[in-house]
Amino acid sequence: MDSSSARSKPIYKLFAVAVLAFIILALRFSPNWVNFHSEFATTVSQSTTRSERSALEKSFLSYSGRAYYVMRQAIDLNDPIDDVNHKIVRWRLFFPALGHFLHLPAWFLLGLSHVGAFFLILSLVNLGWSFSADHHHRLLAGFCFAIIVGATAPFITSMGLLGYYDSWLALGLVTIAFSRSRALVLLACLATPWVDERLVIGFPLSLGIRFVTGLGYGAASFRKWFHKEALGPCTIVAIYTVLRLHLGGSQGSQTMHQYFQKFIAGEDVSLFHRFVGAVAGLRIAVFLVLFALIAAWPTASTQETKRHWLPLILLPPTFALALLTAVDLSRSMVILLVIVPLGWAWLDQLPSTGRVWLPPIAAITALILPAYHVVGTKTSLADNWFKSSAVLMEGVNATGIGYLTGAGVVQDQEKGFSFILKAANQGWGVAQKNAAVLFDQGVGTKKNESEALRWFRLAAESGSAEAQAILGERCMGGTGLLPLDEVQAIHWFEQAAAQDHVTAMVNLGKIYARGNKTPIDRERAHYWWNRAAGRGNEEARQLLLVF
Repeated sequence: MDSSSARSKPIYKLFAVAVLAFIILALRFSPNWVNFHSEFATTVSQSTTRSERSALEKSFLSYSGRAYYVMRQAIDLNDPIDDVNHKIVRWRLFFPALGHFLHLPAWFLLGLSHVGAFFLILSLVNLGWSFSADHHHRLLAGFCFAIIVGATAPFITSMGLLGYYDSWLALGLVTIAFSRSRALVLLACLATPWVDERLVIGFPLSLGIRFVTGLGYGAASFRKWFHKEALGPCTIVAIYTVLRLHLGGSQGSQTMHQYFQKFIAGEDVSLFHRFVGAVAGLRIAVFLVLFALIAAWPTASTQETKRHWLPLILLPPTFALALLTAVDLSRSMVILLVIVPLGWAWLDQLPSTGRVWLPPIAAITALILPAYHVVGTKTSLADNWFKSSAVLMEGVNATGIGYLTGAGVVQDQEKGFSFILKAANQGWGVAQKNAAVLFDQGVGTKKNESEALRWFRLAAESGSAEAQAILGERCMGGTGLLPLDEVQAIHWFEQAAAQDHVTAMVNLGKIYARGNKTPIDRERAHYWWNRAAGRGNEEARQLLLVF
């Protein structure tokens, strides 16, 4: 990364490559933003009062409570956060303040996470180009590096969830580690902590990598480097840390102790599960982290090589702090992105054939592999081009429920049914089950048992435990246009029970206990009733006493 190579970078080509990489990643991991904005704007425009608008915003953004509170804070910076799951973000005020003072529309404010994602990809293309020694394939290297590292938690979260600005946190850490401009480094230290205080955890590693790569005064003695390069950033981050700790617990926010007790000590998450969450966050880039450690492994003890030991020293505590201070396990790995360029540079030691073919293969793999959000012990598939947007479907479904129940809006069952049917037609299992219930009961539409059965089946096949349990009950009793079929009943009950549906467990036990068209199996009956009783079901306890 010498200055001559920096001057010779094909800026326009790098920008074009970044645009291409961003489009591919956005198609792969972003919800349909155009449809979301259109649906959201149309829905909210129907409100007649501020309270109704707030209710519609909250229901439409039910998938992402974070987005709702970002929007409320943009209107009033002192707006309280009453959801314990989001209180920790009370002082992540950079974007709410930006929206407040610039009067940004909600769709634009939430879309700024996408802007950060693009600049992150642009910086990754530049780093992939800079850390590749193969002059003939540097643009390809930059593109592949952007795809591999872009297909990790920061981009996926920022593009797939609303109100999450992880892309800007990643960009701030990358700026501190690799920017040639000390002014930009200082700006990143000033602004990024107010985007996400996790910058404090990743700051030492970013600063250490800045020293390792020899940027600015990095080639000088550590003392001179610290005075010129690190003193200002360290001072800014230290002042922020003291201020943030002081603000903890004020105006309805959590203290660090309260957050730790609720989300860390209170979560029964094993170290192994945390490690799995970390791998889910890094995906293919986890190999680049390993390569960076290999490259940093000391082969000599001279003063010149000692500086390369820093990643070995700083990475383990940074990794541990990131995982042990977060419940969003996959997202916590944003802090390790700064080390992956060092692993990319290590690939230059491979034979020429490997340097040419391995990056594209890794990039294609990063796009093909399914991506997951890991929060505590819960794992959910990230939005991708193989399915409709969960953000959009959940929001439309929740808005329909709001109209059905009159929660904060004028009750309108027909309008509620139309919203739910719209989400059901997009394949959202919860909405499909809701549509089935509405057809079955004739709420918001004419009663239609055959349509109800069709939607129950679609919902059950989509994985809705409620729909599976309902189909099981109907097969068990021969109702709702379904003939009595205990084999089918067992099929649906077992799928629902596998998702801890207690009523399905109780009914499975009844089928095995009475043995109508299936052999009596007291052992299986007791097994399912014990599981249901262990989850607090009183009927299962009584059945265990009788049988």
